[in-house]
Amino acid sequence: MTRPPAFTEESEPVPAATVTLVEGETFAISDAGGDMASRGVEGLFVADTRVCSRLSLSVNGSPIEPLTVTKRAPFAASFVGRTSDRALLVFRDLWVGRGMRVDMRVRNLTTEACTVRLRVAVDADMADLFAVKEGREEPGATRCAATDGTLTFSAGDDHEGLIVRGRGDARAASDGTLHWKVDVAGGDEWATCLELVAVRAGEPVVPQYPCSQPTERMVPTARQVRWTKRLPRLDSDIPGLAEAVTHTGDDLGGLRLFDPDHPDDPVIAAGAPWYMTLFGRDSILTAWMALLLDPNLAAATLRALARLQGTRRDARTREEPGRILHEVRFSRGPSLALADGDVYYGTVDATPLFVMLVHELWRWGAHWGEIRALLRAVDAALDWIAGPGDPDGDGYVEYGRPGAGSPENQGWKDSFDGVSFADGRVPEAPIALAEVQAYVYGAWRA
Repeated sequence: MTRPPAFTEESEPVPAATVTLVEGETFAISDAGGDMASRGVEGLFVADTRVCSRLSLSVNGSPIEPLTVTKRAPFAASFVGRTSDRALLVFRDLWVGRGMRVDMRVRNLTTEACTVRLRVAVDADMADLFAVKEGREEPGATRCAATDGTLTFSAGDDHEGLIVRGRGDARAASDGTLHWKVDVAGGDEWATCLELVAVRAGEPVVPQYPCSQPTERMVPTARQVRWTKRLPRLDSDIPGLAEAVTHTGDDLGGLRLFDPDHPDDPVIAAGAPWYMTLFGRDSILTAWMALLLDPNLAAATLRALARLQGTRRDARTREEPGRILHEVRFSRGPSLALADGDVYYGTVDATPLFVMLVHELWRWGAHWGEIRALLRAVDAALDWIAGPGDPDGDGYVEYGRPGAGSPENQGWKDSFDGVSFADGRVPEAPIALAEVQAYVYGAWRA
């Protein structure tokens, strides 16, 4: 099932105190203690749907007092807290990847044995990412079933949902809670694992961090290790510069998307958390600036955009022959492949930028076979620039009035009032943006 385009410029703020973890089409936003508390933008999102809107831990009837949090990778973080009586330390490791894994440990800091009661409260509203992003989500009409340490949340049609599995003699309750009762000796600790599995189109999505496997052997961890080993090192006497470059490389690795149809061709997402998908302009510019680190990112991004290049006219999605897409959003179906998503083409800058990046990749020494494979897409893009992109033939690439649900403007400033005269008046379409004409010039020169 496809959803109509719903594109917006505004979003709810992500508070500075939150922790955001990303892995491909999955991201999680929690508070500084590791909880997701059914407020604002917090939750676990898989392929543009918030599959978990609440995940909060309490021990012996009280919430955990946060102490510290450490980001281990773009997709993993470790949280440390303690109970109010300071008798117990509580450790939580979150691992995000097509679902989420939570490793929990409780350490008894006293010399006496004690009984520990853990409670995890879960909810799943199945809210659309755009609804959460804009602050207009409504309470989800999900049902919860509890069996054998497992909570199963189902939406009205049973096509979407969440499965939460608790390890270590967990007891599930129909109010959406999981319970453990354990005795921990003085100076000892106890551990368990929680697994969150998204359900799409009635089928569970296989998580990348199942509780049954060591995390260091999982695909995202291995990929990130390989990525960081390949990055160049910078030595500088400028304080903080080397650390900033290293941090940038780590973040860039976290923005990579691995399409199931092309797993060896990672593309660059536009940004975390709301734009963890393939964009035209944003992915092109990021790949361009990352040529020094890894030219393969640019090549893979160009190939993905060429595969999804417009071939027909569609007023709803603004598709036109030769046009490069604006963004892809994941469908509600079981597939996480970009080709099965909902593609929107309403931008005028991605197409000339596509041509410019192909030329830049060639200038950086890409194998001619890679460039030759993109030339048909380049020709089609230039035909769009000279044709549908310039409908009145005046030499300027422009855009007219948007269709229903489309952004008012089709450049990088795409908010309704992003393009204005000096006196504040909003111009009427058609509009030819100055920077786009520069891109067009650069494309023809390329």
